[in-house]
Amino acid sequence: MNQLITALSLFFFVAFAHAKAPELTRHQFEHPPSKDIRLCCAFGSDMGIFAVPFFKKTDIVDAWDIGIHAFMGGRSENNGIVYTHRGGFLDLGHLRDNADWTAYLYSSMVAARREGIDLELNLGMEGGSKQILVTASQLAEQQDLVKLAGRIAYDIGIWHEIATWFGASYVPLLPERFSSFSPEDVYSNLLGINLSMQAIHSELPYEEAMTFLLNDMLITLEAVPRIEDTYAAMEEVHNIWWTREKPLPSNKTILKRYFDFDDKLEPWILTEPLVKSNPYLLDKPSCDPSSYSFQIELRGNFEVYSLHKQVGPIITQADFPGIVQFIESQQLTP
Repeated sequence: MNQLITALSLFFFVAFAHAKAPELTRHQFEHPPSKDIRLCCAFGSDMGIFAVPFFKKTDIVDAWDIGIHAFMGGRSENNGIVYTHRGGFLDLGHLRDNADWTAYLYSSMVAARREGIDLELNLGMEGGSKQILVTASQLAEQQDLVKLAGRIAYDIGIWHEIATWFGASYVPLLPERFSSFSPEDVYSNLLGINLSMQAIHSELPYEEAMTFLLNDMLITLEAVPRIEDTYAAMEEVHNIWWTREKPLPSNKTILKRYFDFDDKLEPWILTEPLVKSNPYLLDKPSCDPSSYSFQIELRGNFEVYSLHKQVGPIITQADFPGIVQFIESQQLTP
């Protein structure tokens, strides 16, 4: 990381002539974003909050009033959950976060390749200290850094789901296990990554491209026209996929979790006799799995270490499938 900062110290902005990725400042290189760039959203509606009487939480938005995409978040966005007939429920906060991670990683790799140096990003703590490493030789060999950025962003998102299951949280003492692998998360993550990859290849500036592509995708996915329609769809799966019988942050609010084991992701959609729409399948970005390392040095008290000792204390993305299977077995245990 120090090599990269030194190489960039002669200029404040990094320009990329061959793609419309965001221009990163030196500060952004030194300080990678938090995994939770945007705080959104709890799956459900009219959810009670523990120790906050009479308050009800509903993170549902109008699909046609989602605002303008802002790289790393901003007031121009209106994020929440929307229902689509072909893509199921979408968490726009998750979607936008993973889109921006893809763009951030791509811009970082292009700068490192241009300088002929390793890319080493220290991503802070989330169940352990996280680090991304792509060597200079690997960067030079990769023909498509956009796909590589997308794949790394996807793994960062999967680790977030794993880490929150085992107790990591953005706010201390406020557990996030209730949101881990919720029905819309993983699909929303990958959709955001795919849109970001398209935005980077676009001739438009990144934020403009993301705004256009996201709105166009909502049309393709046949988003429902009103907030009330998403609310009704959420009520259809009440006490099937989720319940409001327990207040947040109880981990019993999610009754069915989306675990990912395939190269294609299929959304969960409602059984609607009058709607004849095919689910919109998403492909994961393909790249050589040995071309990068996403490494987590686990904290000694992190639960995944005691419950799954064969992977730790230092794990990589290669360990994720086994850990996800372990989580699924816990979820299925009465």
